[in-house]
Amino acid sequence: MAYGANQATEVSVGVYAPRVKGFLTPIVTRISMLSQDWQESSSYKERLLGASLGLISTKHHDLAYTLGWRTLTDPSQMSSRSIRRQLGHGLVSSLKYTFKIDRRNSPIRPTKGYAFLSTTHVGGLTLDPRSLRFLRQV
Repeated sequence: MAYGANQATEVSVGVYAPRVKGFLTPIVTRISMLSQDWQESSSYKERLLGASLGLISTKHHDLAYTLGWRTLTDPSQMSSRSIRRQLGHGLVSSLKYTFKIDRRNSPIRPTKGYAFLSTTHVGGLTLDPRSLRFLRQV
């Protein structure tokens, strides 16, 4: 459970199974609900209910697929034209790849070493033309 800026609230439950009947990679699943209020900057509210499934998980690589149902509302009716086109319900589908290297001597209080994390997130993998499409590299 998390609460952050812009009245963002996230509740999620996940399962991590390290070894299941012959699968080489662990099974990671998560169900989450995210609610965020963007009215200060863009005058809309977002709610997302979704599920995530880890497809590949190794020491340095993670690949996960996420499928969710997103609802955008505009209570003030002052949002931009691009936001108004997305109002209502829509399907969100994405693939997220993470590459990580951690050579620190301690993950909590490191004094030596380095860590590197790169994430590529591709969204809009559905046939629905109203589906949110994006590419994010962090």
